[in-house]
Amino acid sequence: MAGQLDLICFDKTGTLTEEGVDVLGVMSVNDVHQLSPLQSVPSASLNMQRCLATCHALTGVGGTLVGDPLDLKMFEATEWYLNPHHSMKLL
Repeated sequence: MAGQLDLICFDKTGTLTEEGVDVLGVMSVNDVHQLSPLQSVPSASLNMQRCLATCHALTGVGGTLVGDPLDLKMFEATEWYLNPHHSMKLL
């Protein structure tokens, strides 16, 4: 899984952006480099969900997930939960 940026916009003052990140959905690329339509994370392929649910450095503290805000949003978008005593499972 990888991504590509065509444009980067720095908004130091917050004029263009708001605080926080939201996950709108995911798009995948097939073998001939065609993008799929935007789809919600829970309806994405299991491989895509696994990537979003495991590519992070989140940890549980007192029953709450903590870590990088983008990692948290990606994980939350999967609608999976982290069980500290077992591997991740779908709800």
